[in-house]
Amino acid sequence: MRKNKLSLKLALWLVMFAVLASCTPQKKMIYLQDKAEDQATTYDTMPSPYLLKKGDMVYLDIQTFNLESKEFLQKDQSNNMRGGNTQNSIGDPSLYVNSYAINDTGYVKMPVLGAIKLSGLTVAEANQVIQDHVDLYLNNATVQLRLINFKVSLLGEVNQPGTYYVYQPSVNILELISNAGDMTPYGNRQEVMIVRTINGKEKSIFLDLTNRNVLNSPFFYLQPGDVVYVQPNRLAKTTGFATIPWGTIFSAVSSTILIINFLQ
Repeated sequence: MRKNKLSLKLALWLVMFAVLASCTPQKKMIYLQDKAEDQATTYDTMPSPYLLKKGDMVYLDIQTFNLESKEFLQKDQSNNMRGGNTQNSIGDPSLYVNSYAINDTGYVKMPVLGAIKLSGLTVAEANQVIQDHVDLYLNNATVQLRLINFKVSLLGEVNQPGTYYVYQPSVNILELISNAGDMTPYGNRQEVMIVRTINGKEKSIFLDLTNRNVLNSPFFYLQPGDVVYVQPNRLAKTTGFATIPWGTIFSAVSSTILIINFLQ
């Protein structure tokens, strides 16, 4: 009987050790920590300006008091609704009803205004270029131009991976992960990969989302076409500790020991 009691106690200690070993340290689960070894304290969280390129789709809206004059510059909204699944979207897709594609030469072709080059410009610069052209035809008109093909892909250890369409001027990586229901318990918050196409070449970088200095990274704000990959924590994913019902096992072992002690 004594031997059985010792065996059960040993088993209990092994279960407790496994539970402790399987738990991800809390420090690795908290976002944006102030780490003592980091010196930077100024956080530049403004997104880097995105330059339009061929294949981009831009939305155009012209506001003027003379509605009849504006119609000949405006694209037919009824024939220009963009299809597709908007379930994974950030912002308001209803605003993006008029779109123009930037062709291979970097131009958009618009009614009356003709071909206008937009590639290589920021959205604000392209807006001003369109405004200058519209001013030749309309008085006191206001032009609003926005990028509508802003989509990013989110893969790996998140609760809702997939392609996300962004219907707002900018989005950062934390907003994207939040929209995907956060990471799974297996997600490695210290090595999140971002793949971005820069000058025709793909570049990858790893971000530590537990470090507040990630706010200084030029990759903190995402750009159209970015791919975000949340890597798994190799030890937790391999062992599968997070899916084992340790609470039930611990309770069963404890109850067994108590029964044996009572019978003795």
